[in-house]
Amino acid sequence: MKKLLAIMIVGLWGCSDSSIDSKKMALGSKIYSNRCSACHDYGAPNLNELKPQIVQIISAVTSGRGMMPSFKDSLTTKEIETVAYYIFNKNR
Repeated sequence: MKKLLAIMIVGLWGCSDSSIDSKKMALGSKIYSNRCSACHDYGAPNLNELKPQIVQIISAVTSGRGMMPSFKDSLTTKEIETVAYYIFNKNR
């Protein structure tokens, strides 16, 4: 029984989807294009070079950072998490 359970756990682990969520990436790309690209694609900190972690992106988008305004009143928490997911994964 223990052997069967171990095989099932390993099998589930091996089948886990570690790929990037394409729907989330598409929505994140749309949000990025509408809210972020005007600055970050033309002179603002280059996110491709910085490679910030998701928690850093969420914090910056939510609260603002330096010249970047806060988006907590114009994006939902889900939208902020989605654009953070997109930024984090787009060049990895």
